[in-house]
Amino acid sequence: ITDQPFRNYGGSFGGPVTVPKLYNGKNRTFFSLGFEGYRDTQAASREQYTPTAAERSGDFSRSFNRAGGLLTIYDPRTTLADGNRSPFPGNIIPANRIDTVGRNIAATYMPPTKAAAFYGDLNLAGAGPLPSIADQLFGKVDHQIATWWRVSLSYLRYNSSEPGENPYPTISSPDQWLLDRKVDTTQINTTITPGSTWVIAARYGFNRFPNIGLQKSQGFAVASLGFADTFVRDIPSQTFPNVAMQTSYSLCTNNNFYYVHHSKNLGATVSTIFGRHSVKFGYDFRRLHADGLNYGNSSGAFTFDNRFTRANSNSTTSNSGADIADMLLGAPAAATGFVPTKLFQFIDYHALYLQDDIRLTQKLTLNLGLRWERETGLKETNNNLITGFDATAA
Repeated sequence: ITDQPFRNYGGSFGGPVTVPKLYNGKNRTFFSLGFEGYRDTQAASREQYTPTAAERSGDFSRSFNRAGGLLTIYDPRTTLADGNRSPFPGNIIPANRIDTVGRNIAATYMPPTKAAAFYGDLNLAGAGPLPSIADQLFGKVDHQIATWWRVSLSYLRYNSSEPGENPYPTISSPDQWLLDRKVDTTQINTTITPGSTWVIAARYGFNRFPNIGLQKSQGFAVASLGFADTFVRDIPSQTFPNVAMQTSYSLCTNNNFYYVHHSKNLGATVSTIFGRHSVKFGYDFRRLHADGLNYGNSSGAFTFDNRFTRANSNSTTSNSGADIADMLLGAPAAATGFVPTKLFQFIDYHALYLQDDIRLTQKLTLNLGLRWERETGLKETNNNLITGFDATAA
């Protein structure tokens, strides 16, 4: 049983800006400050299969399939034309056949917390709290420059941290991600009333929203697993590799990115009233940015099933072969990796509008309007949306 407390708090205060003997902002300058936040802890638990110490060393002599028979491990080097294979003697993978990287990855598995009746039987329990936090601060100043001119300035700062389950105290623990967000928002508004029938409003706003994906293994030395330098040298942000398994629990995560979403907007509106008409027209501009990169599986993503150690390469089965045996042989079913490119992407938006509300009678008003909008296509500051394209190739 795990406590799951939730705490929510906040407060605000404001009033006229007053500096004794220097400035009295009563009826002219006002401020408002506030904050709010929460602390939320959720419980997370899971049951999975983890290979035994013997299996992690290549010894499957005491590993059983679901039917109760021996889980036979076959040698992929003995594959015949029809796909049939011969088993390893004693159901043990020889030490000289075990791949260095596979052995080192397998060594990061948690030991079982109870005995398993067969390979794949749930033998590991994991649990842990999920503490999420968020805080928000905001402030605003309103000032009357003249009886016909008012301005306001506001600022907001938000920060939150949301974790994945991260159930085990190991470097390869699955779902070990952390999502960190920081938001800065600023806006300025002004309202001008040059006459009794005219109102001019203008605004400018800026929003910055970093979205950062981290994990516990950030900065992990991938070379320590035994990977070749020709692979390691191209990894821009090293983490423990992402390993997907068929039966054993999967390792780590690909949550590794850094994006900064930011935007600018500028708008102006003019309103006037004459006769039966209430007219409004204006302009709206927005530029939306998404800058950054997703490192993703740049440390490698590997998938292991039992295709290289089952009885026949052409037939799927759960009675022979094992994903951890394929790992120990260094034989993934799939492997990917990439070197990302940092992008500075943006879109521009423009709009012009005209609105006329005509009051024909006391019970009937006609609303007429026209709006023109243009949104540019997605652009990239350094023209990197397409990379490696040879414009001179035939």
